[in-house]
Amino acid sequence: MLDIPMLNKLSAVIKYNLVFLAFLAIFSLLSTACAVSKTDAIVNNKPAWFWEPNDGELIGGVGDAGTHVDGIAAQRQLAVYRAIEDIARQKGVTVNSVQTLQQYSTETSSSSSLELYSVQTVSGATVTARVREFWIDPQTKRLLVWVTEVK
Repeated sequence: MLDIPMLNKLSAVIKYNLVFLAFLAIFSLLSTACAVSKTDAIVNNKPAWFWEPNDGELIGGVGDAGTHVDGIAAQRQLAVYRAIEDIARQKGVTVNSVQTLQQYSTETSSSSSLELYSVQTVSGATVTARVREFWIDPQTKRLLVWVTEVK
C-alpha cells in the first residue's frame, strides 16, 4: 500500500532538488556571460586571440612555431616573424626586413619592458607592431604569439 506521508516527503525532496538544479543552472549561465578578456579566455584549447587577433581597429596577427633546435629564443623569434607576416598579409604588403626595438625601464626594484617591431615592407611602407601575448600549447609545445599593429 502507498504511504501518503512518505509520498509527501518524497515530493518535497524532489521539489527541493529541482529548485536547487534550477538555481545552479541560472548561476552557471550568469557566470559564463560575464566578460572575459582576450588574454584570459581559452576557446577550443587555444587563447581567444588565436581565433580573433584583431583588437578593435588594430590589425592583429598570430604566429606560431614548434620547438626549435636553437632553443626558446629562436622559437620565439620565428613565431613573432610569422605574426608580423600575418599582419602584412592583411595589409596587402610583403615584409622586407624586421627590426626590434626593446625598451627597458626600472623603478624601485620593479622592471617592465616593451618590445616593438618595425617592419619595412617591399613597397617602402613601415608597419610598427607590438607583442601582446605569448602562449605555449601544453600538449604540442608550440609557441603562439599575438601581435597587433601600433598606430
